[in-house]
Amino acid sequence: MAPQPTERYRCQTCGHELGRWLGKCPSCGEWGTLQRITTPASKPKAQTRNLTTARDLTPSEPTAIWQTLHSQSTSTQPTTRRLPLGEPGIEEVLGGGLVPGALVLMGGTPGVGKSTLWLQCATRQTQTHFFYVAGEESIDQLQIRMQRLGTFPPTLHITELREVHTLLESLNNYLKTITGPAILIVDSLQTVWDESLEAPPGSIIQLRTCSALFQQFAKTHHIPIILIGHVTKAGTVAGPMEIAHLVDVVLLFEGDLRHPYRILRSLKNRFGPTGTIALYEMTRHGLRLLAAEDLLPAREHFPPGVAHSIVQEGNRMLLVEVQALVTRSYYATPQRSLIGYDPRRLPVLLAILEKHGRLFFGQRDVFVQITGGMRITDASLDMAILVALATSYMDLALPGKWAFTGEAGLTGELLPPSSIEARIRYLQRWGYHLVTGATPATHPDQTLTTLKNIRHLLAWLQKQGTAHSPPPLEKREDTSKQNSRQQHQQTHGA
Repeated sequence: MAPQPTERYRCQTCGHELGRWLGKCPSCGEWGTLQRITTPASKPKAQTRNLTTARDLTPSEPTAIWQTLHSQSTSTQPTTRRLPLGEPGIEEVLGGGLVPGALVLMGGTPGVGKSTLWLQCATRQTQTHFFYVAGEESIDQLQIRMQRLGTFPPTLHITELREVHTLLESLNNYLKTITGPAILIVDSLQTVWDESLEAPPGSIIQLRTCSALFQQFAKTHHIPIILIGHVTKAGTVAGPMEIAHLVDVVLLFEGDLRHPYRILRSLKNRFGPTGTIALYEMTRHGLRLLAAEDLLPAREHFPPGVAHSIVQEGNRMLLVEVQALVTRSYYATPQRSLIGYDPRRLPVLLAILEKHGRLFFGQRDVFVQITGGMRITDASLDMAILVALATSYMDLALPGKWAFTGEAGLTGELLPPSSIEARIRYLQRWGYHLVTGATPATHPDQTLTTLKNIRHLLAWLQKQGTAHSPPPLEKREDTSKQNSRQQHQQTHGA
């Protein structure tokens, strides 16, 4: 008896398949997304072999399929030569440029400058053909964007096609008519779709399928493909667990839209180091690459609640400013806010100060932020936050240029960071003194101050700081009362 086709149910959001219908998908939790599909009857085993095993292999063919690597490749394909982009910052993050055939996923919040960054690469590297898929903007809108950048390169080719098969077929035909390297930019991945799937664009099954097709095209034609994606509420690239295994590089472009500074961060890189960052500033003419010196806080005195820290983000040392405000709370539950650092770390640091420093925050609101819209991941920022909280609580102002770096332990001890010598050399260029946790061996440098625990830190702050007393406000008589008194005197006499 011939096998009969079977019926299954597939989630149109995540692609999960079940043997029976359910109202809620057990994989992604979405309601009403399971649709019936008909699975064709299975064919005989001899007919289900893939293309490689279905061929009649000769004894000499295995050596053509399985190859060995050599120190100097003899391949005619340009698979080892990196493509320059004309942007030193992104080239450094990628490890020296784009590798031909690489699949790059780049995420960031809307408006942070993802499209602007890649369009700038297209304007500065005119020896490379850039194929730009405008999934979110029309060509007329991109015309306005390019006017802001001030140039219209002839090697930038734009299309509004978003069906993945039609898009790749047209690109394959276009590549036959040009010479030189090419780069495909898909802006954004959530807008392209495969017409053979009933799921809407942006669903997980569409992301999986389109990403797999882009990966196959990149490896076959040896051109890099940039997939621009959005970020979730948690700040991660949308759908990373579904396609992270497919892509070669994952980049995150982050920054507070209220501030001009941006950070390009490498989260995954098969062809270079991870954790590398590049600093940019958004201007009216596009993105400008910054040096670490451009972020130096312009401050000569330190009022209560202000502390500087030297942190290491990827391959760079950054001098950042922490601001804290501790004030009396008028709510039953005091407010807690930390911007630019892991917000889960703030309750821990407050508990450490209460337990080991006898500073009580139970009836006080606490607000902490990293100036400039920066987001720091280095754990050595703990010490600067502790100093900012303590000086705001005790109303102490610190003289001189001090930079605090070190991780706070739950026992109240202060742990020194890594690369302490590199941090000292960086601070010496700008006349700063470093304060950190106690090291096993005493450092001979006079610009280094080591403190063992929280109690030593608070004692040092009280010794170095001065009480801050703001100037009293001038007592001014209410204008309305003064005018009424003058009118009364004029009417009834002195």
